[in-house]
Amino acid sequence: MDENDAVYMLKHLKRVLDTNDIIYWIDCGTLLGAVRDGKIIPWDEDIDIGVWIKEFPKLTKSFEKLPKNIHYWHKEQSANVFFKDCNVSIMVYDRKNDCALHSYYIECNYITGVIHSIVKLLEYEGNAIVVSRNIPIPITKIIAKFLSKIPLKIRLKLIPILENFHKKHSSKAIVSVPARYFKNLSTINFYGMEFNVPSPVEEYLEFRYGEDWRIPRKDYVYYRDDGAIVSRENTKK
Repeated sequence: MDENDAVYMLKHLKRVLDTNDIIYWIDCGTLLGAVRDGKIIPWDEDIDIGVWIKEFPKLTKSFEKLPKNIHYWHKEQSANVFFKDCNVSIMVYDRKNDCALHSYYIECNYITGVIHSIVKLLEYEGNAIVVSRNIPIPITKIIAKFLSKIPLKIRLKLIPILENFHKKHSSKAIVSVPARYFKNLSTINFYGMEFNVPSPVEEYLEFRYGEDWRIPRKDYVYYRDDGAIVSRENTKK
């Protein structure tokens, strides 16, 4: 993920969300990089933004105001915004009592892993390469070149279809975070822009990443190591 392209996309997304009075915050790996390093973690795969579920309809409607070179897709409670090889993942939280709940799908086998990688390649423009543990890089380059020839409108229609297949044959991870972290948001300066963050932010990062969150870990796997995961369910019927 190119840092300059990521900041460009984040800048325009922030403008649109702020203009439409949407409550959101930077989350997970993006938050970790902002607090610990003051920048996007070089090996991070995407930008994470959190919202409450009640904000979701207004949020997706606001995407229409993004520049034409920044694309998006959304369905149900899932949304992504992307530009070149950069992707923003919208994490939608639903409040249940004192907890903020979020779920996502992870591959259970090689096939679902390949499908997930192809979805990422469909999202990104041109010949942007997504390094995947499921597909060797030479083959990934060939697939990326082929997919880049497919018109954008068709790619955007294919993405949710493949996403649905991925969901049906994957494990569902349930994340539960104390809702108090998102109640009184604080702010942080990130690339010259002010963003909301969970509060108290260092306590939140320790909850998600452990006591050693200040130590960079290239081997961190979000669906394995996140301290907020409370369950994993196989969704295949």
